[in-house]
Amino acid sequence: MAHGHCFFSDSSVAAPVDAVDFRHRKIVSYVSARGKKYDLPSGHGSHTAASIAGQVDPAQIERARARGDERAAITLERLAQYNGAAPRARLAVFDVNDGLTPGKVSSSAHTQ
Repeated sequence: MAHGHCFFSDSSVAAPVDAVDFRHRKIVSYVSARGKKYDLPSGHGSHTAASIAGQVDPAQIERARARGDERAAITLERLAQYNGAAPRARLAVFDVNDGLTPGKVSSSAHTQ
């Protein structure tokens, strides 16, 4: 899952990888069966998670305006129209992809 994606990012707290942290606005835990820290470029974890719980952080829009970046603010406002079905939800993610092949489950995921 792409932690830095605008639907998941939190400028005040890093995404808790292999840990639990309820301070993050979207991701309370991200655990990978293979120790990878992100979704594959061809993976679909970010898309799926955003469809469920994605939400543009309103503070991102305010920060863009504060730094005079109206284009970024407008882009984020437009993206906010596509917030997930449960935008106030937070996520605990257990990524079972093998880290190499899209759609292939890690054999270690079966044994942990």
